[in-house]
This record gives sequence, structure tokens and C-alpha cells, in this order.
Amino acid sequence: MISRFERQLPLFGAAGQRMLRQAHVAIVGLGGIGSHVNQQLSYLGVGQLTLLDGDVVEDTNLNRLIGGTQTDVLAATPKVFVAERLTKSIDPDIKVTAHQGSAATTEAVALLANTTFVIGCLDHDGPRLALLTICTALRKPYLDVATDISPKDSVYGGRVIFGGGGSGCLYCLNQLDQGEVRRWMSTDEAIASEDRLYGRRAAGPSPSVVSLNGVLASVACMEFMAETTGLRPARRWLEYDGQTGKLRVDTSSPAPNCPYCFGPQSDAVDSLARLLRLVPTRQQ
Repeated sequence: MISRFERQLPLFGAAGQRMLRQAHVAIVGLGGIGSHVNQQLSYLGVGQLTLLDGDVVEDTNLNRLIGGTQTDVLAATPKVFVAERLTKSIDPDIKVTAHQGSAATTEAVALLANTTFVIGCLDHDGPRLALLTICTALRKPYLDVATDISPKDSVYGGRVIFGGGGSGCLYCLNQLDQGEVRRWMSTDEAIASEDRLYGRRAAGPSPSVVSLNGVLASVACMEFMAETTGLRPARRWLEYDGQTGKLRVDTSSPAPNCPYCFGPQSDAVDSLARLLRLVPTRQQ
């Protein structure tokens, strides 16, 4: 087994490799970004992976889904099973738990409770806040990855945030669209009522490109690797600007009264209980 990893041992040593093998990482969202993360963690030698996603492979996924094939489209293969298949093809010794469904369920929370690290690769801010709530209640280190493409403004890039414990998080660093969060947590009836009053929101998939996803996934895996092996602490907030090709460390200060960074553990557990009661079953 050591010979398999001998080219990476000079960076973080045998002790670091043991830490990777002992790690149990949850990847929530196995789409364009999450499939990259899954592949890289498998190559790094992470010992156990828990994979959560509710979607199946569609034709429009094939421009970016690592491991996805046309056969998977025809079979409507769940993305978690594509990721599991890829991991086992890289390293059959990695233990994989594949769960087809949302993270905001009692069953999924039970799975996350057994992990040592959580990486969120979600498309929308509602599920991101749900996952932040879960990780805060479970006291799990949480690394969130997102890309951003705005053709109208010629903007493309993304960010990686590793937060909590007073260092800042998605919530207090203002990285969540509260309108999107509220809409995701609303019932279908409430959404229909809002659409009648204010007009239906434009629907359609967000832009996604494999190379941009790969950049942000690699940044996230580097931060996970550095944190886990003791190479250095993970950076709290990294921003990638595709136009300039630059990766920037953001040093913005977190809010001093953030309930996720500084709130009592009992509040976090109560918030999780309310989340599981109130959030409807929705796509991640």
C-alpha cells in the first residue's frame, strides 16, 4: 500500500498518509464539483467516504460529471453510484457508503454524524444553510465549495470556505442568498403564492464548466489535505477569479454575534431539530 502513495509521501510523510487513511469524509453533492472531489480524495487515499446526493445522471451532466457515461443516462443511474463505482475502480480498499437523497433528513444526519469531515458541493444556498446547520450541531469541520458564472457580467470563478469555531462561516461572511434560502425552505403552496404576487422566477440550470469545477475542487482538496495531514491549517476563505487567473485569500472579519460560529451547542442542536421538521424534501 505504501508504494501506491510513495510519490506523495515526500510532501506530508507517512504520518500524514495515515491521517488520510483514517479520515472518513462525507461529500454532499456529487455533481460537477463533487465528482471531482470524490475522484481526488480517492487518489489521495482517504479511507472512508460517505456520498450523499439525490439526483440521477442526465444527458446535460455529461459535460462535467467525472465518471458519468451515456449508459448511465439511459439507466438513470444515481450520481452517488457513479461516484462509488469510480472510487472502487481507483482503490477497492476504500469503504464507501452511498446514500441517494438529501442531507436534510434524519437518516442522512445519522450518516454524517459518523464522519470526521464534511465537504459540501451543492448548487443552491438553501441546502448550503441546511448543511451548515447540520455540521454545526454535529461539530463537524465543514468545507464548502462553489463556482460562479455570470455571462452577462463576464464573471466566472468561485470560492472555497472552511469555517466555524469563530473563524467565520457561510452565514456570517454573507455568502448565502437569504431570498434563495427562504424560497427553498418554503412549501410548494407558498412558492406558488409568491409567484402569483411577484411573478414567476426564471427557471433553468446554472452554467457549469468542467475545467472551472476542477479548479475549485482541487483548491478544496488541497485545503482538506493540508488540514488533515497537518501540513498547515486550512485557509478560511479562498476566492478564484477566472478572468485574472488569481487565487486570493479573503481576510474579511466574521460577524461577532454569528449563531453558527459563537452560539451555544444547545442552540445548534435545536436549530437542527427545527430544520428536520420544517424543511420539505427538495433537490440538493
